[in-house]
Amino acid sequence: MRNLLLAGCAAFTLAGCGGTIGVSMMPRDSGLVTRGTLVSNGSGSGSMTVIADGKNCSGPAARVASSQSFGFKTAYASNSRGATANAFASTLNDGDTLVKAILSCDGGGGLRCEITGRDGIGGGVCVSDSSRVFDILVSK
Repeated sequence: MRNLLLAGCAAFTLAGCGGTIGVSMMPRDSGLVTRGTLVSNGSGSGSMTVIADGKNCSGPAARVASSQSFGFKTAYASNSRGATANAFASTLNDGDTLVKAILSCDGGGGLRCEITGRDGIGGGVCVSDSSRVFDILVSK
């Protein structure tokens, strides 16, 4: 088993909200849990940085898909006396967000991550070039 130190993991599920959230990451071939943070730039993107096998790995992370929807509703009515009424409403369905990160490591190699969640809570997977798989939990 390789000695893998994840010293500053950043991953995010924030959809347009800047801030910092916590990340927990565990390889599937050991029970070692590492913690990190995410700092989002508030527009659905940011960056991820990790130290893996003594190598600094970093790169961009971005929201690539979302099941959010937004809509408007209007109603108009009148009666036989000529009175009228109208109404207007908007609606927002806050769905899940998919985030991907591509990290390049000093000396070659890399990590690819996919995270799904909403409101700063979610989970996902990172895979190294050597096919090592890490489970990720993201929470506020």
